[in-house]
Amino acid sequence: MSNHSLAIIVAVNPKQFSGYPEQADRANIELHQKHIDKTGAVYWCVPSPSYGTPSWLDEVRVGYFSQGIHNVTHRFEIISIKQWRDFSEDEKKTEEQYVVGSRRNIWRNPAYYGPRTEMKGLSMIWIKTKKINELSQPRKCNEFTKALTNKGEPLRFIRNYAIVFDPSFH
Repeated sequence: MSNHSLAIIVAVNPKQFSGYPEQADRANIELHQKHIDKTGAVYWCVPSPSYGTPSWLDEVRVGYFSQGIHNVTHRFEIISIKQWRDFSEDEKKTEEQYVVGSRRNIWRNPAYYGPRTEMKGLSMIWIKTKKINELSQPRKCNEFTKALTNKGEPLRFIRNYAIVFDPSFH
């Protein structure tokens, strides 16, 4: 890809779950940090692109959380990133301890993404994280540059996630 380190920005949008309070924990960064404190890691998941295996899976080791479409507030370290279909049957059992809240429904039934959606055949990308830290100051999306399509252009917004060059914000 490049000599620059890659990062993923994951959109954390509590409004996405309005009307579905039982799913709101999926946007709760504090809950995920508490699970890290308890177990040493936690999984976050995002929908996989519909084409094969993304080329960046092995290159991304840092992530950021964006609250709303423009406000990047947290940084996290990544232990691993895998598509659901790449987990062995043993891993599916042993790794479930790192899944918190309503994400367990997705872990146990990967075709189900919530009460609004049946996504048949969708392979989720599972990001195993540790050490979530709040940034010293919130950052705007345009402070990150795209690493895949339109490489080098400022990021304008985030839907589910975006792959960017890591600016090493702390």
